[in-house]
Amino acid sequence: MTKTPVKKLNFGQNLFEFLESFAIAVVVVVLVFTLIFRIFIVSGPSMLSTLESGDRIVVSNLFFSPKTGDIIVFSGQYNDGEVLVKRVIATPGQTIDINDEGQVVLNGAVLREPYLDEGTKTYIRDAALPYTVKEGELFVMGDNREVSLDSRSNRVGTADMRKVLGKALFRIFPNTGVIGDGK
Repeated sequence: MTKTPVKKLNFGQNLFEFLESFAIAVVVVVLVFTLIFRIFIVSGPSMLSTLESGDRIVVSNLFFSPKTGDIIVFSGQYNDGEVLVKRVIATPGQTIDINDEGQVVLNGAVLREPYLDEGTKTYIRDAALPYTVKEGELFVMGDNREVSLDSRSNRVGTADMRKVLGKALFRIFPNTGVIGDGK
């Protein structure tokens, strides 16, 4: 039985192979985080207590179709296209309203919102309600209804579905975990 000789690599060849492998790994990571996942930093208190300012969230638009309860990242008309993080409350064809008790009403029924802090009331800002969401748009709100500038305000308005960057999947820093849709 003949043994196959093992070729020894010198330091330079080892270093080259390591750098080549490292470069390939970096390219793969960059492609994954450019084409499939993106990382955003939450800014401001509008999504408290679900998300805090400074949280880093992973977002993906791969096979994503927005539904009520999803937390999305989108580019808005507010502040020259500033990226916003909000929760989808109503999708195209659904009618949104807010009753006298400060509850969100979706298609005539009070919306169950377990993600809100206990006792949270939702108030109408300057948007005309009831409102039926048009095709290609989403009615969005922050979980911290007292301070959130969202679809209840004409300054922000509805989210244009073409400008949705994706759904928030999980938080990676400083806290980690899957972000639920509140259902």
